Amino acid sequence: MVSVETLVTLLVLAFLIPALLVGTAAGYAVACLFGLPSQLAVYGRVLGIDRWSAALPTVLALAVVFTIQFAAGLPGEGEPGSALANGAMAGLFVGAFALSVGLGNLRRYRRVRTIDDVIDATDGHVTVTGTAEPGPDGETVAPLSGEPCLAWAVRVRERHGIGQRGIRGLTRTDHGGVPFTVRDATGGVRVDPAALELRGWSVPPRSGDYRVEARDGLPDRVAAYRDDHDLSDGDERIYEECRLTADETVTATGKVVTRNGVATVGESGTLHAERASDIQQSRKRRVLVGVAGVVAMLGSTALLAVVVGLV
Repeated sequence: MVSVETLVTLLVLAFLIPALLVGTAAGYAVACLFGLPSQLAVYGRVLGIDRWSAALPTVLALAVVFTIQFAAGLPGEGEPGSALANGAMAGLFVGAFALSVGLGNLRRYRRVRTIDDVIDATDGHVTVTGTAEPGPDGETVAPLSGEPCLAWAVRVRERHGIGQRGIRGLTRTDHGGVPFTVRDATGGVRVDPAALELRGWSVPPRSGDYRVEARDGLPDRVAAYRDDHDLSDGDERIYEECRLTADETVTATGKVVTRNGVATVGESGTLHAERASDIQQSRKRRVLVGVAGVVAMLGSTALLAVVVGLV
């Protein structure tokens, strides 16, 4: 026979779970009003975090807090153990953020863990690194700066939401270029930057990046880009451009396809203006940050359980 305590527990959970979902939806709606998702996406992309890698750690952290609150209750302000409980919850959400970084970079790290010699880049998904050389089509011109390059990426950012305050969120991203050659000691392979996204954004920006704020007035090329892509006027908007030029070190990751009879790295991948070994180390460190995040979440959960008397 089911006990009264069990029935009460099930009844409370039946009300608690919908309330949690409604509260989460309401919180997301408020965040959208202030433009927080687009603002956070700017730095999330730089760190390798996407919505899916952020969702699981966030849900886990919220589940821990609500479960402990329901099971034993968290100490209120000024009560014994409140400082430890607050510290543990801070550690829990810091750990969740670290885990998001690790999860977001795990698949990316696996892609660059093995570096292929250019001579072997004939089929499948490959990662090649070497020097960028112009192909038969020569160079192209970057849309904002007008500078010659092999590949380019553009992002447009502006403040969103109520009052247009805070970090500028993404409004538009764009990339392009002309096919070029990546050459190492074993040979050269064609790369199509129109099909591979150039990942050149960093914090702080690279010295060669181009940046224009609308409030300072737009050069003709930037104004033409705005008009060509039906972007509205806005003083809070920033136009940014990064470029890959000839003789730079480049790493291309993607699927090899045959175009005009030539094996080309040109599908489902990315370009980076740095050596694959540097990318490996950077992503490996971020994966290890995720491991540290798991440890932090487990430790914080254990500390919360001790503080409220569950163990």
